[in-house]
Amino acid sequence: MIIRIVVLLTATIALALVATAPAPGKARTSVSLSPKWVAAGKTLTVKGRGWPARKQIVLLVGPPRSEASPVATVKTGRRGRFVRKVQISALAKPGRYVLLACRRDCAKKRKVRFTITPR
Repeated sequence: MIIRIVVLLTATIALALVATAPAPGKARTSVSLSPKWVAAGKTLTVKGRGWPARKQIVLLVGPPRSEASPVATVKTGRRGRFVRKVQISALAKPGRYVLLACRRDCAKKRKVRFTITPR
């Protein structure tokens, strides 16, 4: 009888561990952009993957270690991916910048660096 209880408890614990493990092949949340160097007034292409399906993502741009301003929102597809073109202001000063992709008031976020070049 004790052996059966131990076997049942072991099986229950093993099932619980399998149920809480991440799905195999599940993509990690990421964001990328191209080009990494862009002139003021031109556009960047932002791509994301591994985000929750069919959810809003806010894209923000700003200098590193400072406040970033929202530039676009995008809704992920059924696989948690998105692609969005972002226009860089013609008045943007040349220099290093960061693009943030945020979900839930930036509780979940990813960043990528890029450079704005002189026109």
